[in-house]
Parts: sequence; structure tokens; C-alpha cells
Amino acid sequence: MEVIITAATVASMFFNMANAPEQSGFAYNAQMNGNKVETVRVLKSTDEGLFNKLQYAYDYDSENRLVKKTVKRWNSVANTWENAYELKYTYAPDGYILVRRDWNKKTQKFDDAKQMMNYKMIMNNVMAVNTYELNKNNDYVMVNNVLIMNPQEDLHYAVTGNLGK
Repeated sequence: MEVIITAATVASMFFNMANAPEQSGFAYNAQMNGNKVETVRVLKSTDEGLFNKLQYAYDYDSENRLVKKTVKRWNSVANTWENAYELKYTYAPDGYILVRRDWNKKTQKFDDAKQMMNYKMIMNNVMAVNTYELNKNNDYVMVNNVLIMNPQEDLHYAVTGNLGK
């Protein structure tokens, strides 16, 4: 079983979030290109109104697989979006690798990844998730591992978290 995150998976995650704004305190505004979510603007919902919070931009490869999610935070003082971090996905036949690269304000570019997660199907309906961190020698060393078991074959795996933050 090939493990991928497709444009349809990203769209499904967006529509699931957007259908429960009263529970989360956030509202979502997506720009679509056909069946692909290109950007999602996250707005904080308060009694005073809606306020910019985050903006997600999604990039896909020629097979409609998610390859990058760039996250920007709203700077209300400067009245502009500022880079925060990006998640990059690299695919293999049995899974994918996910890295997070934080934005460096001094260099005005994304830093090298300090952490990496490897999602790998090890048997039917069982996925190994191994987390690695960069050590002082610039080598990735495993810091955590877990098995995810799924009795249903039709579910897709996707990461929506912040990779340890």
C-alpha cells in the first residue's frame, strides 16, 4: 500500500476544519484551484469580529501529492503576513518523510531541518512513525518511534501538527 498525501486529502482536512468553526474559535477561507486547496487563511473569531491569524499555502507535485505546506503568521503591527515555517514531504513507495524548516528572520530564509519524521508502512494496516533530531554532529538520531495500527484499508494518513512544537 502506497502512503501519500494527495490534493483530495488536503481538501478533505480543510472541509472537516471549516465545518466546525464554533468549536474551534476559528474560521477558514480557502482558495481552490479545481480540486486543489492552494491557500487557507485562518481567522480568529471573537465577539469583535474576525482577525487574521495564519495562512497556509500548499504545493503539489505532478501526481497531485502534497510536497510542501508553507505557514505564515499575521503581524498586526506591520499589517502583513510573515513566514513562520514550512513542512516538506518526500515520498517513497512505502511511505514518506516529513521535515519542518523554521523561518530565520536574520537570514530571511528557512533554516535547515532540525527534526525529521519518517512514516513507513511495515505491513498491511501498520505504519511505523520514527522521529529523528539533528545532534551536535549534524547527524539525525532517533528520539521517538511509534506504531500506528489501522484496521481499515480506506483511511489516509496525514500530518497536521507542528512537528514537536
